[in-house]
Amino acid sequence: MVAPQLWNHSVILGIDSIFHLNRFYDSYQQIRHHVWSYFQMDYGFQRTGRVVNALYGPLFSYAAGYLLLWTRSWLALEVILGWLVLFIAGCGMYVLTRKTGVRRLWATTAGLVYMLSGWVAAWLTTQEFTAWGAALMPIILLAGVRMLEHPERPVRVVPLALIMAIVLQTHVLSAVLGTLALVPFVVIGLYRTPRKWRMVLNLLLAVGMTLVLTANVWGAMLEVYTSGHVLAPYAPNNVSTYTVAPSFANYARGTIDGTGLGLVMTLLFGAQIITVCTRWRSTRVLNRTFTVTGAVFLLISSRLVPWNAIVAHWSGLGNFLQFPSRLLVVAATMLVAGAAMTVGDGTWCLGHTGRLCCRAAGVMAVGLLGLQTVADVQHSAESWNNPQVLQSQSSITMNAPDVATIRETFAGHHLGRALQMVAKATPDYLPVPAASVRWLHDNSQSVLYHQQRVAVTNDPDANEGAVGGRINSKLYKQQQVALDDASPYNIYYAQIIANMPQYSYAAYASGDPEQYARDEAKKGVTVTDVAGMTKTTRYHKATLPNGALATSWMATESGAVQLPVVAYPHTQLWLNGQRLRRSEYSRTDIGAVIVYARKGANQLVQRYVPDSWFNTLTQIVVIGWLSVALYVAADAILRVRRWHVDQRG
Repeated sequence: MVAPQLWNHSVILGIDSIFHLNRFYDSYQQIRHHVWSYFQMDYGFQRTGRVVNALYGPLFSYAAGYLLLWTRSWLALEVILGWLVLFIAGCGMYVLTRKTGVRRLWATTAGLVYMLSGWVAAWLTTQEFTAWGAALMPIILLAGVRMLEHPERPVRVVPLALIMAIVLQTHVLSAVLGTLALVPFVVIGLYRTPRKWRMVLNLLLAVGMTLVLTANVWGAMLEVYTSGHVLAPYAPNNVSTYTVAPSFANYARGTIDGTGLGLVMTLLFGAQIITVCTRWRSTRVLNRTFTVTGAVFLLISSRLVPWNAIVAHWSGLGNFLQFPSRLLVVAATMLVAGAAMTVGDGTWCLGHTGRLCCRAAGVMAVGLLGLQTVADVQHSAESWNNPQVLQSQSSITMNAPDVATIRETFAGHHLGRALQMVAKATPDYLPVPAASVRWLHDNSQSVLYHQQRVAVTNDPDANEGAVGGRINSKLYKQQQVALDDASPYNIYYAQIIANMPQYSYAAYASGDPEQYARDEAKKGVTVTDVAGMTKTTRYHKATLPNGALATSWMATESGAVQLPVVAYPHTQLWLNGQRLRRSEYSRTDIGAVIVYARKGANQLVQRYVPDSWFNTLTQIVVIGWLSVALYVAADAILRVRRWHVDQRG
């Protein structure tokens, strides 16, 4: 599946690529320089001092950082992560279906079908992070299978806590969806087990162990969200656009525009639901649970649910979930596993011809899904060699002389320089001053979109060539401009990205654009001439050994200046060596710092300092993971010894 990327030798830059590459690059630089800053991003995201990784998959980010340290290549990192997500998804589904009693043939088929599905392979083409949740979902559901198949001991504490901790350290939303998916299994398991209190106790122990292993995740959320206001992730104006519907246009869901199920999944899901409903009594309880739960999640993710009305009343749900199609991850895992059980349980009573037909259908399904996925990856990979370079240019700013320079830099070993050339105005988790919370809410794109009143007119100046009453096209365009102006994406661009340098050909050819600019400036060449910047002020940023971020600049005159860095309530600031009190600086609507600079050289140092209790949680997390590692190692040693004893006996 990653072969097209290798053939084209292309770095796929999808809609979420720049966001995640910045996360991984920041962790890579921390590991490389041994400068640790858990909250404050000192290297990624334009070196603004934002908090991202602490709230979004910290363990996964550091793991990717280690991979990047080893490969020193964006292409190699993407290929390795792409292979890993497919491997984990396929093996996870294989193990899940084997645990349900499915034979190897159909377990392998289910693993291939799931691995090649759009919700997993979307990581390869668009870097959609839900793909990692989809890859881990079958492993979560192993706990559900045990609850129904082993009533004498339905819950194993360590495996359940360990997988939930890994998912929480990777993607919080996927952990929430996995928890919801386990609810039916918990209810049925409690009903069937003769040791109800033992099951409840083990569940509580698993929850407690999960909290210990993920104290850095929920602790960071408490630290950041309780100390001030944070900008929520983007919520689409029309949420119903991102729901799921049956479709026959593609073979599979598709990894680029995945709103339709595709031919294979539409037929597979429909056949599974109909078969279980019509043969309810002869179907195993485990298969019923998988199918009904999957069907419910499929229904909720579809256009049959009035998502626009729901999000209009509960905007927080829209910001957290963002796209209802993400619920399809649970539905797909359940229904693919259920279909494997149905085929595995039913083929034994079929004749030779019936078994051959089922096998032919399985081969055809895998082939069509593989064809669709390879075509999607090839399409995304081809963008690299086209003039556009990026597979998606949504909210992207290019800071380079031409696209060839961008392509050469991403293909080389100047990892940070590549992210300077391609910047994305992603405002997630930016600090919002208390005075700006109401304004940002009332002027959010979602609110303005649903509240806009579009005038109707027959004015020929407003509607060229129209006869009779029509929507006022000129006024409508003005309202769209107002929507864009209120977007945090545009505000972030104006206050942060617009202050980034744009270097000339000569600067890039030198191998060190920043040093070239400094050397030319000493010769009397102006900063604007050397760097090709839109502003005469140039900011130099450096990370200090204690994890603080220093921003230096030259001011032509004294006065207030808005810097391309942000500050949270727990961010400490020092201006020219003096600690700033909260009343001595101000912040914009997205938390950008405004200070009073003196004429000449200035330096602002910023450092995020969490409350002391978070350090205690960090120690608990380290002790917890070490304890689990020792337990797993000891358990493995005991199992090996028992195996040797059994072999001798």
